[in-house]
Amino acid sequence: MRVGADSRVPVLGEASGPARGRRAGRLALLGGLTLAATALLVAAAPVLLPFGFALVLAYLLEPAVAALAGWGLPRGAAVSLVYVLAGAGLAAGLFYGLPVLSREGIRLLALVPRYLGEGEAWWDAALARVHQAPLPQGLHQALLHGVSELEGRIAASLGRLVWGAIGLLPGLASLVLAPVLAFFLLKDRDRIRERFWALVPAPWHAAVYKLLLDLDRALGGFVRGQLLVAAAVGLLALAWLWALGIPFAPLIAVLAAVTDIVPYLGPLAGALPAVLLALAVSPWRALWVAAGFIAIHQLEGAVVGPLVMGEAVGLHPLVVILALLVGAEAGGVLGVFLAVPAAAVVKVLLEHLYHRLAA
Repeated sequence: MRVGADSRVPVLGEASGPARGRRAGRLALLGGLTLAATALLVAAAPVLLPFGFALVLAYLLEPAVAALAGWGLPRGAAVSLVYVLAGAGLAAGLFYGLPVLSREGIRLLALVPRYLGEGEAWWDAALARVHQAPLPQGLHQALLHGVSELEGRIAASLGRLVWGAIGLLPGLASLVLAPVLAFFLLKDRDRIRERFWALVPAPWHAAVYKLLLDLDRALGGFVRGQLLVAAAVGLLALAWLWALGIPFAPLIAVLAAVTDIVPYLGPLAGALPAVLLALAVSPWRALWVAAGFIAIHQLEGAVVGPLVMGEAVGLHPLVVILALLVGAEAGGVLGVFLAVPAAAVVKVLLEHLYHRLAA
């Protein structure tokens, strides 16, 4: 067939003008909804934090409750038994672990002045070497200016760290509500589910069921998987630090496990204290500690994480970092821990909304 001068062969996958307009409209709507959801989460963060941690706790305990209920135990009794067992386990952990961590913490606080004095002496010696180095005048001044800026940044970072720890206290007090809320979420799960489905129109049941299934897969996989991965990181860090003879190994390992829950930034926050304490032993020991933490987190990223969590969340690293920044702004340190699960929920909701609009 001859193609005329004004005719055009259609390109595979090319959208027409109206189709492009509809797609742009859907993307604009999703962008607006994302911004609105983010603003709502930031504004309501103080109220939502206890509910967020209650949801995390409910996800952790639900498999045990479901197993007991499957054996014929009434759901209320199953929840109560799981709470008793979890409370007993927590009490045993505190009974045996808290004295060790307390002794380590008290010993570390007692040694802080010595470590600060040694660090100050090392810093003064380094400055003296910079002053005495036979360098060109411009390079000499640039080095001194860089050192002065570094001192200011370190002091500012320490100040923010102290105020962040102080600001954590009110948030921790609000978390007392989380176990209570989780108890009712677990006990009344079936009643909540019945009331929810009564509010959903019948034609929407299939779509809403798939949405809830995807939310459960993303949240459940992340919450349970991330805690297992963090525990593995803590145990590996403890073994490595003990093997190197680093002081305060249990304290550092617990910190490494807790901070590992926060993606990307958490591993650095957990490794930094270990490296600084190893410097008090020897620079070579600090290098071995840093190498060990790098190896642990490479193992986590390549083997342990994918094995335990798979693609539970599927968020791009830039989205994760943005979520962490928003979480820190909205809820401080506690908001950081809930940032990624909240971002996973928003992602699943937007994906389902986009497919509904495209249909």
